[in-house]
Amino acid sequence: MDRIVWLIIVSLGIFILIYLYLRVYHKYIFRAIRLTLLRGRKTSSIDDYKYFPVRDIYSVHPSSFPKTDSNDILEIEDAYIGLLGKMDSVAFLVAKDGLLIFEKYWNGHQVGTLSNSFSMAKSVVVMLLGCAIKDGFIESLQTNVSDYFPVYSKGKGSRLTVGDLARMSTGMDWQEEYYLPFNVTTQAYYGDQLNKLILGRKIKEDPGKSFTYLSGNTQLLAMVLSEVLPCTLSEYLTKKIWSPLGMESDAKWMIDESVGMERAYCCINATARDFLRLGQLLLQKGQWDNKIILDEEYVDLMTRPAFLESPQYGYGLWLDLHYEYPFYMMRGHLGQYVIVIPSMDLVITRLGKKNAKREVEGKQIPEDVYSYIEGVMSAVS
Repeated sequence: MDRIVWLIIVSLGIFILIYLYLRVYHKYIFRAIRLTLLRGRKTSSIDDYKYFPVRDIYSVHPSSFPKTDSNDILEIEDAYIGLLGKMDSVAFLVAKDGLLIFEKYWNGHQVGTLSNSFSMAKSVVVMLLGCAIKDGFIESLQTNVSDYFPVYSKGKGSRLTVGDLARMSTGMDWQEEYYLPFNVTTQAYYGDQLNKLILGRKIKEDPGKSFTYLSGNTQLLAMVLSEVLPCTLSEYLTKKIWSPLGMESDAKWMIDESVGMERAYCCINATARDFLRLGQLLLQKGQWDNKIILDEEYVDLMTRPAFLESPQYGYGLWLDLHYEYPFYMMRGHLGQYVIVIPSMDLVITRLGKKNAKREVEGKQIPEDVYSYIEGVMSAVS
């Protein structure tokens, strides 16, 4: 009996020590467990904005996405619709020639339902960088990050530019992983003191040499923007994009309340139609209603490879310019996609809870992306 009592005491002591250690050094784990495992999930969710502090992005002058005549509505084959359902899609929209020609929702989602962009937000942050350069808040893509954060004034970090952040070529010490609990990406999503976390990452490789996709890059880029802008990122997004595009709905950007900073590498929560409109803006080379939202040259930069040896990525956008229907896209965790096919004047938005685990060899793009394109093209052709 004494041995059992001691085992209980020792076990309880170990449990308490582990708990205290986690509370001190990894307290984000408790929020991660509460929002994933205790909700029957293995990773973050498209409705997480309900459980995080958020900052509003206002539509100001909402307008409906123009629709095609009812006789021109796209008829996608049942096999592709079945695939969308199997992949736990919640929204699938197609626009051609600037008109909405297909729209379908699943799992209780509707026209006005907000959904997490995840890393599609990276594309938006790069758009905001273009706006900030156009407005004169940042001189150019060659502007040094050390101009705003002296921690990067020595060593490899002294050569780090805002352009390197946008094209994912920083050499930052960062592990991009969405399912491991003790991981910097998990900590960035569920933790606080995000600015401190980012500035604590070392630049371990020479910047500007090669492409490596890292969420920390975009968060640092957003921090630079926050240093130079006269308002929050959410307010700037409202002013420069959400309002001029006449977005149909207000959106919400999840923030780290401890520092009042947007979780900018992810977490813009908007409707499928408004995500579609972002793709339409890129398709129109940054112009909207005869206004220049983004310089055409900047959109061209975003939509071509930043490195010849990494043709799958430009500035904030994923690319496959050698596919039968060349495209670029905004892309987020669990298969959030805004796919732009310029040759067909076509934009596809797919939101959902699951994506294909396998990527097409040599492209670093999930297989389901191509299935969605094929489904649309078989109906359009």
